[in-house]
Amino acid sequence: MARLPQLEDGYTRIANEILEQVAHLRLNGTQFRLLLIVWRYTYGYGRKEAELSLSFLASAIGASRSQVDRELTDLIRRSVIEVVPGYGRRRLLRFNKDFSAWIDPGREKRTPSHDRHESIGDWLGGDPYEL
Repeated sequence: MARLPQLEDGYTRIANEILEQVAHLRLNGTQFRLLLIVWRYTYGYGRKEAELSLSFLASAIGASRSQVDRELTDLIRRSVIEVVPGYGRRRLLRFNKDFSAWIDPGREKRTPSHDRHESIGDWLGGDPYEL
């Protein structure tokens, strides 16, 4: 039987509040995987930032370099990931834990479902108990 993952072999500490906020953030699969890798190579090593090349990130998530470039650029534009200034050609990345600064397109325009319909019957177009 294969050995199962153990905390003693390493773990990544992330505040619960960050996880809860990220759960509300609109991310596609590639963006979410990039975020996990940034956390792994920063918080997972007890650091705030790490030098992560596009080639490394592409290999780490099993995506093309161009796809990683496009999705990482979007995460940076949305202030979820930051580029640490002052390192010349090297690009140090860090997670922006100030979630009030994140840009989440479409989220602010969304109407909560309880405001759109008074009841499930209204949503279904009639009495939910009538068949």
